[in-house]
Amino acid sequence: MNSVSKNSFKFMGVLNMTPDSFSDGGELLQRENLAARVKQWREVQANFIDLGAESTAPMNQPISSELEWLRLKPALELIDENIPISVDTYKSETIIKALGLKQISLWNDVSGQLDQELETVLKSHPNLESVFCHNLAPNRALTSRHMDYVTQNDIYQNLFECFASAHAWYEEHDLTQPYFDFCFGFSKTFEQNWQLLKLLPKFISHFEASFGRQKWIVAISRKSFLKQLASAKVDLGVKEQTEYMQIKYLTWLQHNLAPQTNVLVRLHDPALAHTFATVGEFL
Repeated sequence: MNSVSKNSFKFMGVLNMTPDSFSDGGELLQRENLAARVKQWREVQANFIDLGAESTAPMNQPISSELEWLRLKPALELIDENIPISVDTYKSETIIKALGLKQISLWNDVSGQLDQELETVLKSHPNLESVFCHNLAPNRALTSRHMDYVTQNDIYQNLFECFASAHAWYEEHDLTQPYFDFCFGFSKTFEQNWQLLKLLPKFISHFEASFGRQKWIVAISRKSFLKQLASAKVDLGVKEQTEYMQIKYLTWLQHNLAPQTNVLVRLHDPALAHTFATVGEFL
């Protein structure tokens, strides 16, 4: 092994109980498949398991909180609390129900809202951490319409101002600072996603120079903007090609971030987490 300085990622394992997600639509709706995937994430020592029951891809319609809970509850009941649980929902009523059923460690709130609902939930559950996402939709009800709200201004500056406002809001309300999620694929054009991916190490360094060390989420796993680079000339499906793209990017990122940067990488495939945790030790 050599001593090249590189970042040691943490990992969040994604479990989607949805029939309409590009990433794994319908795959985990069967109990035995879900149980097997949970076991895999536990074996690769994921830092969180992230449960989601609604696809926020712009081509899909929002669902009711009742349907979301109908999908989510069986998964929560299946998972023990030996691994921290994250719930991916923008509905406060769903996270409140989840908190009443299990010990939840993280609210992965993709809405991008800094509102009374967020404050009430966090104040009522002081051990619950949260995620703040760069989603420019104006309210929770329009969360999945995020592609209707794409900034025409400089995306780097827009993101910096958005995260700075969130940092100030959490501080003002005496709340633990969130995980900041760049929310790739949300409220961004194809070009803006790639611009931010390239500038991500610079952005984190810039932001932390202003506000101190933060917690970050990087989530590009199976994102639809990666599909646009897939080729019909190779003997590999689109989803599999996007996984190769992700590996390429994360390897680059790992060697371009400061080693001490606190990064949580959101993945769908436990094998990728295993790869970074084992092969990475030899590089």
